[in-house]
This record gives sequence, structure tokens and C-alpha cells, in this order.
Amino acid sequence: MTKNRALVILGLLVAVIPLAGFPSHWEEYINFVLGFVIVCVTLFIIRDRKKNRMERDILAEERRKQGVNTGFFVESTIENFIASPVHAETIKSQV
Repeated sequence: MTKNRALVILGLLVAVIPLAGFPSHWEEYINFVLGFVIVCVTLFIIRDRKKNRMERDILAEERRKQGVNTGFFVESTIENFIASPVHAETIKSQV
């Protein structure tokens, strides 16, 4: 079960507990425990998102250092298609 799904289920439990017919003392205890668990799960989700964002930023920085294009648009030139620069110059002069 994912953390997001667990959060939704815990939220539904908080909504259903008052309708379940538990004594009020039990409801207070159950809602306190569920609230604490919801806060913990939320903190785990935030931590994971920050971790994933940091990893993504590190990978992007490594790609930039290596000169790998990280964008979606790559301009095509004749040099990209021909292995030898000499051949590229020959074709450019013919065009």
C-alpha cells in the first residue's frame, strides 16, 4: 500500500469513527492515535518528495557537467547526421 493511499484510508477512518458508536472516551483516544499516524505518514511523504527532488537535481547537474542536453528541443544540423566533419563541410558547400 502506498503512503498516499494509507493517508486516504486513515482520513476515512477519522470520518467514520464518530458514526461507529464507540464510547466518547474511546473515540477521543482513537482520533488522537489516527491523527498522530496521519501526521507521521504526511511527514514521510514530504521527506520522500524532498529526497526524490534532490536526487533529480543531482542527476540534472551531472548531466549539465557532462554536456548532455537535458531539454526537449535539440536543433538538428548536418554535423549531427554525418560522422566526419570533412563530409559535413563538403555537403554544406554543395548546398
